[in-house]
Amino acid sequence: MAKKSSCFFQPLIPGFLSNFSIPRSFHKQLQVQDKQDKNEVVLRDKRGKTWEIKVDHQQGYKFKDGWEYFCKYYGLQVGDFLVFKHRGNLVFDVLIFDPTACERKFQRLNTSITNNGIHAPGKKGFKRVADVYKACSESGSNASFKPRGYPYCRIVVKSYTFRWGAMDLPSTFCKENDVKENSSGVLMIDERGDTWQLSLKKHGKKIYIGQWRHLHRQNGYQVGDSLVFELICSAKLPVMKLYTS
Repeated sequence: MAKKSSCFFQPLIPGFLSNFSIPRSFHKQLQVQDKQDKNEVVLRDKRGKTWEIKVDHQQGYKFKDGWEYFCKYYGLQVGDFLVFKHRGNLVFDVLIFDPTACERKFQRLNTSITNNGIHAPGKKGFKRVADVYKACSESGSNASFKPRGYPYCRIVVKSYTFRWGAMDLPSTFCKENDVKENSSGVLMIDERGDTWQLSLKKHGKKIYIGQWRHLHRQNGYQVGDSLVFELICSAKLPVMKLYTS
C-alpha cells in the first residue's frame, strides 16, 4: 500500500491574506499525528527561520494571527504557490515558488525581525514589515518609477560598479536622509521582488552599497543604465526599492 504523502501545495488566490487553510484532504494525517487542541502551526523556511501561526480548527485549520506578517515578510502575492512539508507536530517546512514555477531566492538576514516589524531602534523607531512591503508592492513589478513621496536618488551605472562590486550613493542624499555606514547594511528589493541584504560602508566621504556584484549580474545592468533608489524605511536597517528608469 502506498504511503500517504506528507506534502501539500497551495496556490495563492485573491483574498489569501485572510482566507488560507490547510486542505481538508490533508486533515486526517494531522488528526492522527497531532493533538486536536493544538492551536498553532510552525512554518520554517529554508534558512531555518520559524514563524508561529495561529490556526482555527473549527474553520478547517484556517491560518489566523501571524499569517499576514509571514506573507508580507516574504512579499507573497497572488499567483505564487507554497509547498508544505509536514515534519510532525504541526511543524512545516515551506518552499515558495513564483508564478513561473521557479523557487524564490531569499538572502540571509541578520537583522532582528519579529511579527511586530523590523526592530530598528533609531530616531525613527519601528517600521512595520507590513508597511514596508505594502509600499514596495504598491509600485508593482517592472514598473517605471513615479515619485510617491519617499526620498529617492538617481544613479548611472559606472564602468567600475561591477568590477568593484559597489555602488556609491550621492553624498547629499545620504546626509539629508541619515543614510550612513552600519553593521546591518541595507535591505534592497529589486523590480522582480527579490530581496537582498547588502553592506553599507563608508570610504572617504562617500557611502557605498557593497556586495553589489551578484544583484548587478542577476538584473543584467549595463554601464550607462539609470537606476532609482527609493528609500522606503530609514532606520537601523534601511530598506530601499530599486528601479530602472
